[in-house]
Amino acid sequence: MAHPSPCLPAGGMMFFPTGGASPPAPAVIPQGPPSPVIDMLSGQSPGGTVMPSGPPTPAGVSFFIQIGLTRESVFMHQTADLAYVKQIACSIVDTKFPECGFYGIYDKILLFKHDTTTNNILQLVKSASDIQEADLVEVVLSAAATFEDFQIRPTH
Repeated sequence: MAHPSPCLPAGGMMFFPTGGASPPAPAVIPQGPPSPVIDMLSGQSPGGTVMPSGPPTPAGVSFFIQIGLTRESVFMHQTADLAYVKQIACSIVDTKFPECGFYGIYDKILLFKHDTTTNNILQLVKSASDIQEADLVEVVLSAAATFEDFQIRPTH
């Protein structure tokens, strides 16, 4: 029997994209004469009017969250805050490690950004704006988590 999430309100669900570190496969554009309606490479119609190249890209940041040996690609909207990132981390723990979740985990995790340009590679994430495109954010259990937090409790 599954236990309720220690991070989300009752009945709440959070989705995050799965994926690895590899980018999507490149699109293949067939060679040949331009289309009579729109030349997709130039973005122009036969009359010379510039056409949009595709749907607008949502404003935000794509980055990776790593918990132990598990790494997930996530997208954070521009307006998201640190609480949102911590909720994503809790959701990943609930999904990937259901036996490891416990109530209050949200308050006992720390987020560190990998920054290879500094002597101390792990930098504490203090706000969502600390996270930049393609960053690797490590989820670490705080020293505030006690042994009692990990005691197995009945799920019903």
